[in-house]
Amino acid sequence: MSRLPEIRILPAPEWQRRRLAEWLSEWRIDRILREVAEDRQPAPEKRRIEGSGHRAEERSPGIPDTGRIMLLRPDSAATCRRPVYVAVLARPDADSFIVAPYGRFSVPATPGELLTGRESAPLRVLCLWNAGHVKSGVLARSWHVDGMSRDELQDALTVLESVRSGELPEKLVPRIGPPLVHPADPRHDYEAEESGWGEAFRNDAPPLPRDAGITYLFPERDPSKLPRAAEPRDNYQDNSPSTNDAF
Repeated sequence: MSRLPEIRILPAPEWQRRRLAEWLSEWRIDRILREVAEDRQPAPEKRRIEGSGHRAEERSPGIPDTGRIMLLRPDSAATCRRPVYVAVLARPDADSFIVAPYGRFSVPATPGELLTGRESAPLRVLCLWNAGHVKSGVLARSWHVDGMSRDELQDALTVLESVRSGELPEKLVPRIGPPLVHPADPRHDYEAEESGWGEAFRNDAPPLPRDAGITYLFPERDPSKLPRAAEPRDNYQDNSPSTNDAF
């Protein structure tokens, strides 16, 4: 009877474990704050980015160019919940753009999220896994906030493509989030919440041409198909300080 080959489990890099612990800490705080009832006021016509020194333009400059950062007008259920900032990544045709939203946490949650290097809190993490296809009219009635540098835009496009291919240049690896492999990981819940930001726009957008060169809508993960650890866990978050089960 032949023996099975020895299986060696390599520990996750320290930076991944630290980043996951930081994200889980912010996630717990977010859950607690959501339990507190808050009175929602109508969104103002002019917004200011905290600590950025930039003021959103009162009127949109019209159809934007790629590389712009826009604040979406709060005229849908998703954009009324909180300010939604997006990076304009590409223009596959005359009537639509590929955009990605900025996340609400200060550290990237998964490999599809990128640290931008910006100090402004709403623009620290760009969620490329959540990129969507919107009509130009959506951006035309939004506010121009800032512009991306050439390198900033290229890094974003590289991570966007890596969500499809799984390949990423080594220089960008320290700026993304840790892998998502455990079925009980709360980042599944986070992605489910965040993926709804542009549904009102996506449902009204034309199909993306196959030759556009960028895959922008990624299939939703099915946590039930991920391998479970051998030992039982009642609650992933209750056992998360060590972050062992995340990898």
